[in-house]
Amino acid sequence: MMGCSFTIYARHIVKEVGLEGRAGSLVDWESESENRVYVSTYAAENILNWRVERINGWNIPMLVVRTRP
Repeated sequence: MMGCSFTIYARHIVKEVGLEGRAGSLVDWESESENRVYVSTYAAENILNWRVERINGWNIPMLVVRTRP
């Protein structure tokens, strides 16, 4: 899903969560060339392992392992 609107992205995530129970999103900042925020989506079956830690009452992802693209 490259270059789609946020509405289309949100629909895709809701569909993935509805089908698989989870989905992955990575929010990153491209500051060197385009100075913009972008989101990458990962299908649930491509996320092999993850670990979260509770910090100040929040579950914070500390590790995410995915398959190679």
